[in-house]
Amino acid sequence: MADSNNELFNEINSLNTVVGGKRLTLKGEGSKKYLGEVANFVDKKIKEIEESIDDSGVSIGREKLLILAAINITDELFKQKYFENNQDEIYDYPQIKREKERIESIIDKITDAL
Repeated sequence: MADSNNELFNEINSLNTVVGGKRLTLKGEGSKKYLGEVANFVDKKIKEIEESIDDSGVSIGREKLLILAAINITDELFKQKYFENNQDEIYDYPQIKREKERIESIIDKITDAL
């Protein structure tokens, strides 16, 4: 049986969509649904930043808006990679470590009671 995750990226597709108010055609590996999800994610980030800027009363150009969206998306990616690669370090924080041990103790008690 083939890995369904790999199958997702075995085909090249194109998708007409709107991102940041601009019509464009995306072309890349993945299903049209996947390409649409990527486009929607980027569009959502742009809109979040636009709303934040509008609320602050500051005016920035389109280029800076898109750069901020790219930085925010990259920040999320880097944080995800960091936490995946440093999972053990997360438990070094005393409060988190205590809570983890408490939860493990509860799980052990439940398991013993079954």
